Amino acid sequence: MFDEEKIKRLNELEMAVYKYIVQHFEEIDQLTIRELSAACHVSTSTILRCITKLGYRGYSELKYAICQKKEQDARAFDLFYDATIQVNTFLKKSIMKITVSLSSQR
Repeated sequence: MFDEEKIKRLNELEMAVYKYIVQHFEEIDQLTIRELSAACHVSTSTILRCITKLGYRGYSELKYAICQKKEQDARAFDLFYDATIQVNTFLKKSIMKITVSLSSQR
């Protein structure tokens, strides 16, 4: 979600903001910019500079991107879960067929 080259250009305060965003990724889209600045102990201007350096036009765009990423991750998990269930069902049927086949051979 964040470009490594852009991250390298952050100053110390902006890096603190970035780290906070990464560590609290699940809740960032629920925070206002003032709440984020208070949590990071920096000004809202520092938040905006950091976000701009990361490639976003503003805090709202960052929040939107975070929501999109969370939705994408949820869909990926759902697909993985569905595939796991299908594999599990297939394996159970295969084991049942093998068990029946072995029982009939006795």
